[in-house]
Amino acid sequence: MRVTKHHMFGLSIGGVFVLLDQGLKYASFTLWNSPVGWQHVAWTPFFNPGIAFGIPLVWWVQLLFTPLLLWGIYRWAKRLTSPLSFYLTLALFAGAVSNAIDRAWTKGTIDYLRVGTAVLNLADILVVIGILGLIAVEWWEKRTTSH
Repeated sequence: MRVTKHHMFGLSIGGVFVLLDQGLKYASFTLWNSPVGWQHVAWTPFFNPGIAFGIPLVWWVQLLFTPLLLWGIYRWAKRLTSPLSFYLTLALFAGAVSNAIDRAWTKGTIDYLRVGTAVLNLADILVVIGILGLIAVEWWEKRTTSH
């Protein structure tokens, strides 16, 4: 695969999102660690030792399987033809890498944004956008090629 300006731009944006999320996580536990906000949306620092939805899973298992899971997702997304799939894969990877950094340093993830009853971070949002977007792109590609 030839690396283009398009790829370099995307990788740069992915790096910015990782740095932004890491900065917000740092701020949530050092500089701005008290809850503030409204009833349904608030800044609420929270340490999550589990995976999504607080499901408990030993941190080293999470770290061990993250690269394998990302490799599988990359192989799946690589066959999609939409240019959007590159950016969606990048969003997913940026979120996964940022959360993996947390797991390596703190044996969990640092969440800071409460929406309703969920507490999440920018990395979680990137992962969800990436996964749902890739599923939508695959559905669209199958739909348009079958007609």
